[in-house]
Amino acid sequence: MGMCRKSVIWILGVLMGIVAVFAVLRATPFPALERYVRGPRTVELFDRGNQRIGFLHGEEGTRRYTVALEDIPEEVIETLLAAEDRRFFFHPGVDPLAVARSVHQNIRAGKVVSGASTVTMQLARIVSPHGGGFRGKLMETWNAVRLETRYSKSELLELYVNGLPFGSNVEGIESASRLFFGVPVSRLEEEEALLLSVIPRRPQYYHPHRNPEQLVAAALVTAEAAGIETDREQLTGALDRGRERAEAYRRLESRTQRIAPHFRLEVAEALPAETRSSGGRVQTTLDLGMQRELEQELRAAFQLAEFSRIRNGGAVAVDHRRGEVRAYVGSVDYYDTEHGGMINTVRTRRHSGSTLKPFLYALALKEDYTASTILPDLPQVFGGEEAYMPRNFSGRYAGPVRLRTALASSLNVPAVYTAMQLGVSEFSDLLSDLGFSDVDSQRHVVGPGIAVGNMEIRLLDLVRAFTVFPNDGELIPFAVLTDEETEGSAPTEGSEQTEGSARTEGPERVFSRATAQIIRDILSDKAERALGFGRRSALDTDFPTIAKTGTGDQFSDIWAVASDPDLTVGVWMGNVDGSTVIGSPGSSFPARAAIGFLSSFHDPESSFPPLDDVHTVQISPVSGMKYDPPQGGSIRELFPKGEYPPRDTWHTAPGGPVRYPVEYQAWAKARGLGVSEGEDGSGIADDSAGRESLGGVDGSGGGEGGYAAAGAGGSDESRASGTVLEPAAPEPGDLEQTDLEPASSVTITRPNDGAQFYRSPRLDEGEQRVPAEVISDGEEPIQLFWNGSLIAEGRPPLHVRVPLTRGTHELVAVAGPVRDTVSFRVGSDRSVR
Repeated sequence: MGMCRKSVIWILGVLMGIVAVFAVLRATPFPALERYVRGPRTVELFDRGNQRIGFLHGEEGTRRYTVALEDIPEEVIETLLAAEDRRFFFHPGVDPLAVARSVHQNIRAGKVVSGASTVTMQLARIVSPHGGGFRGKLMETWNAVRLETRYSKSELLELYVNGLPFGSNVEGIESASRLFFGVPVSRLEEEEALLLSVIPRRPQYYHPHRNPEQLVAAALVTAEAAGIETDREQLTGALDRGRERAEAYRRLESRTQRIAPHFRLEVAEALPAETRSSGGRVQTTLDLGMQRELEQELRAAFQLAEFSRIRNGGAVAVDHRRGEVRAYVGSVDYYDTEHGGMINTVRTRRHSGSTLKPFLYALALKEDYTASTILPDLPQVFGGEEAYMPRNFSGRYAGPVRLRTALASSLNVPAVYTAMQLGVSEFSDLLSDLGFSDVDSQRHVVGPGIAVGNMEIRLLDLVRAFTVFPNDGELIPFAVLTDEETEGSAPTEGSEQTEGSARTEGPERVFSRATAQIIRDILSDKAERALGFGRRSALDTDFPTIAKTGTGDQFSDIWAVASDPDLTVGVWMGNVDGSTVIGSPGSSFPARAAIGFLSSFHDPESSFPPLDDVHTVQISPVSGMKYDPPQGGSIRELFPKGEYPPRDTWHTAPGGPVRYPVEYQAWAKARGLGVSEGEDGSGIADDSAGRESLGGVDGSGGGEGGYAAAGAGGSDESRASGTVLEPAAPEPGDLEQTDLEPASSVTITRPNDGAQFYRSPRLDEGEQRVPAEVISDGEEPIQLFWNGSLIAEGRPPLHVRVPLTRGTHELVAVAGPVRDTVSFRVGSDRSVR
């Protein structure tokens, strides 16, 4: 009885020891295994219509296709185990019989002629490679036992067949089957399976296409040892058939890998980690038909721009209702290494040109501006010491323009003026909210030129931001994977979510519906577009579209972004290396590509959301105020529901002449708009027919691209300022007049307070002068003092040119009881190169 109890205790002790060892082996950290299991596997990519569009391989292009054990034919598994480990299902990772046999054979031969590696030990060596020798073999054995405690035999076998190294950057039986025999492992013949089972022993020596004879010889030896019936002729025939299929497969794979290469990189960033480590099939949002069409449109645009020395470009198209990328062209030719074809221009920062103006004016609408707000399109200098003078593309100016006209015709001066009024920092904040990248690194250096091209942006960000207008003010996250692929793939805490990754958040409202609807209406307004682009434009379509173009400094970046009710497409063209172009290639090239793409896929049954948050009001085309005389002359404008503009104060009577505010009187006189002196001395223009005639007076005063710094000598400013008066004291009594309306304010509009000027060695002394302009809201004369001396007196607006002498100078303007003061500095001669 006591003996029995001792036996039981001993057995229990042994069992408990085994359990303890098992627990230790299972719990021991195995970082190499974690890295292996989570390492990237080959992913097959398909478009939304289930057409294959490429592959994502592992590090250094290693092919690591995965296949489930149940998808491998049973005879393939049997062949593999017969050749490598016949007692796999019966040993604990190490086969004692194989070890005994190996030791006996090696002792008899006096050298190592046989190994005892099991499948689990081979897997341990794959997971944690070692340098060989007794120590390496001991670690391999230890790791094999640890693997047995963590996985079932079926799981171990699946890890093994998917990790077998076959050389040539090929891992796993599925990868080898496709590359060497041109078929998935599920279609392997028995001889082909036998040949594959031999290759991992010496991958380079047994390469089936380079050393077929050595492989066949080794396979015959393995077949005999494993009891597999075959012969040399059957194995050679299997190799020949496999080689033909493999060549066809490689050609197909090569063609597939040329489809949307930059899009595949975008997908690689967006793939959930578990998908990347498990491999397999992934469905993307790409539409292969749209991809090919967008590529064709971009190539056609480059053919048109052939003589402009434009070498590269990119384009991206999205379904803005779902936020899904449908086409993605990172460069004209990915394999054009001479011109940076591998650079992804969809993600490259370039000067924005005029493309940001819709967002600027949308911000203005948020800040109580309206589509009829009057903005100045006049020569102006912005800033202080860092002076900045924007120009319109045509070099002409349209005077007072409505916000609608300024945006539709892409006028530069009103945009810079608006940016200054709203604040560069505030506009930068909006761009950040819209998803533009790297805004913070630029906000303090772009200045007011942020409105016309100083900011560098990415095409991907521009297209995404532009979708707020067709989406009624909501910003929808972009995706390159279908919703099925991104389910359950939210980023972990502390991880960064990449563009195109799982959309864990819904749409974000950036603008009110009314704001988006007004901007959308402006961007589709062909009539208001005519001032800047002429009566015929590349943006004009016979179906609903909105569009904006942009031209960067020196025409090195030309842009177009456009939407129809379903799709938004953006196109950039230029040179990624910054090399100059020839001539003045306009944005019509990318515009044609964008509009051409939309024309190919427009659904005639589709329409933009209704304009249901706005209403129309009759306004004056000159003042932008509420105006509806019986004899006509008013136009319709959109306002948020419940909001109205003030009643018109510019027309002297309904349908009568226009009395321009003082800041526009000089402009009106210079353009001969019937301006005459009224009885009260004010400037009255006979412009009762409305301002639509200004397009004919000014020509196409469009605004894309032109901007320049003001500075040396001031001669450019003086030429643009209209009437010039030399500094001179007026004769007594010249300006005496009674009953003049007193001024309540007087403003020195030029030069800017704190401006810095330099003398130019290239100009004559007589030309070295600073242009000054003074306006007021009254009729009484203005007196202008320079360093305490009266230099000019006259009716507003007063234009004077003051001497450009070194030092700090003060200008004081006085009109009755009000005054304004500015100071400016004239430095030493600036060297001109």
